[in-house]
Amino acid sequence: MGMVFHTRAKKRLESDAWSIVLSFVIAWFLIRSGILEDILSGGGFVWQSLVGGFFFTSLFTLAPAMAVLAELATSAPLYAVAFFAALGGIAGDLVLFKVFRKHLLQDVKLILREVKWRIPVITAATAVFHSRFFRFLTPLFGAFLLASPLPDEPALALMGLSRISIPRLIVVSFILHFIGILALAGVIRLF
Repeated sequence: MGMVFHTRAKKRLESDAWSIVLSFVIAWFLIRSGILEDILSGGGFVWQSLVGGFFFTSLFTLAPAMAVLAELATSAPLYAVAFFAALGGIAGDLVLFKVFRKHLLQDVKLILREVKWRIPVITAATAVFHSRFFRFLTPLFGAFLLASPLPDEPALALMGLSRISIPRLIVVSFILHFIGILALAGVIRLF
């Protein structure tokens, strides 16, 4: 029975890996072709802020999104840009969080559970992941990463490990993106 779950988890992990590779290829294409810049430059500052915030969450679309948000910070109301970009960031985070929480983390946990008796290091790591200290520290560290200008993938993976609820994630994501984008825009206005 255990081997059947291991095989299913392995197949889902392979599928998740191909989905991630495909998303990287699509992001690369959107950036290189200029399509992303065209999408970001169309519409008013509200649309640009929403789309910029959405793309601000991922490693592969972070640079063009930062450029758009930086430009908006100099020409549009700062708090409005941060507000709408934070709303877009929530949407981006929810997409990434669903991938990490529903598929990737569950499959990794299942495979680790199957092989932990064979590899002592994994057994020790599993014990650390289930400790109260780790459960306390994980969402805090994830929130710190979410507030930083770094991509949100590692933060959301940590939040997924901490079993944060979707409503809490939405609130935390909005507040931290709002503060992070406001700080980024404020620094850009200084120069």
